[in-house]
Amino acid sequence: MEQGNLFDFKNKTGKPTIEDRFLSFDAANPHIFSRLKIIALNLRRSGRKKYGVKALFERLRWDGDVMTDAEDEYKLSNDFTALYARKLMREVPELRGFFSVRPRREPRRSSGTR
Repeated sequence: MEQGNLFDFKNKTGKPTIEDRFLSFDAANPHIFSRLKIIALNLRRSGRKKYGVKALFERLRWDGDVMTDAEDEYKLSNDFTALYARKLMREVPELRGFFSVRPRREPRRSSGTR
């Protein structure tokens, strides 16, 4: 049996799911999560109770020096905002509940994000 790439999962259409693309992007660009975490923690510690993760993405874009190893034309895909919000809240206790997220439409992967 041939072993495939860890991130080479497909949905029913044969295309990678958003979550699959996120996992691949996040693994190739760990500095994005680190920068989002720093900005979010600074906001939380300044007294913010809630914040929008899309605003964090725009902040990274505004800074202009974001380098990514992206497979598509966008350096920071808006498809990943909710997944980064969930990852930040799951991995950084101080950020739990900091972002509002909707229920997932796409089924979750066993190793993926919530």
